[in-house]
Amino acid sequence: MRVVHVGIDVRMVDSPGVGTYLRHLVPLVVAARPTWRFTLFGKTQTIGRLGWLEHDNVAARELAAPIYSVSEQIALLRAGHRGFDAFWSPHYNVPIAARAPLVVTVHDVIHLARPEFTRQLAKHAYARMMFERVRRRAAAIVTVSEFTKQEFLRLVGESRAPVTVARNGVDRTWFVKRPAEPPREGRPYLLAVGSMKPHKNLPALINAFASIRHLVPHDLLLVGRWKDMRTVDARVPTVAAEAGDRVRHLGEVSEPELRALVAGAAVFVHPSLYEGFGLPPLEAMAAGVPCVVARAASMPEVCGDAAVYCDPRDPRDIANRLYEVLTNDALRADLSERGPRRAGDFDWRRSAEIVVGQFDRVVS
Repeated sequence: MRVVHVGIDVRMVDSPGVGTYLRHLVPLVVAARPTWRFTLFGKTQTIGRLGWLEHDNVAARELAAPIYSVSEQIALLRAGHRGFDAFWSPHYNVPIAARAPLVVTVHDVIHLARPEFTRQLAKHAYARMMFERVRRRAAAIVTVSEFTKQEFLRLVGESRAPVTVARNGVDRTWFVKRPAEPPREGRPYLLAVGSMKPHKNLPALINAFASIRHLVPHDLLLVGRWKDMRTVDARVPTVAAEAGDRVRHLGEVSEPELRALVAGAAVFVHPSLYEGFGLPPLEAMAAGVPCVVARAASMPEVCGDAAVYCDPRDPRDIANRLYEVLTNDALRADLSERGPRRAGDFDWRRSAEIVVGQFDRVVS
């Protein structure tokens, strides 16, 4: 009996977005097909730390080439793909010389849809080349939302492979009873989670908060990476400084601290201009935290009727919606009930089942 052999690129396992996807999906996919063999390409030390090598059907191969680079293509070529029945790329930077059929996950097409946010011509060209390769070469394409699927078809074009939606899930540990708004350092707070990338729209959020800070006792806490990034919004530190000491950036925090920060927030706010899915507000909803999110991109698809929506391009509207939620006890209580119900519709196991189904189709 032939044993199916699948390769998986897990180099991005420690990144905030694709990494979360990999950390949840890879173990579920491996467990779903115990008679298959899986070879994981990435840092073997990290793969071992995650416990994935404890599965008898999993092996690791060292591959540390940086993403979005010519060197990653050389490294992927040298790593070899002979003998694989399928190769899973969890992002659009697929191995262009792969011999095995490709299963590709597309999280967003922001480089094509909103090139002004990345501001790097070389990166745009690389992304366009890779997406065209995905369109022509992939045996299966998985997107994390219907929005991303439609964006892919609009901006990349019809592919030879079917495009299937497998929505991201929410870890069950987010569904915890929320404490009654415990203060952080003595003051209640609003929370935003995201990097300092331009599409996260932090200057608009900070200006919105600054316009109502004299009306509410809350601070605005910002969590996420601000350093060692290819593309940053240089306006953010200046705007934050002008807003005063009630806007505080905490940088990257540990997973336990993030969960505590989310649980203790009076409101979670996500004003992003473009998201292929947008997991942070969904996790906050699972924890019963009222959310104010942008009426843009995938956010209405993800949050449904369990969030208050704002126009992310209008700081006045962001401010009005924040003030509305902060001052309306009944609305906050309603959102706290709706959030977990909505988040309960998103399950990593269901996503894994869809991905495994695509592997079954490809290797058959």
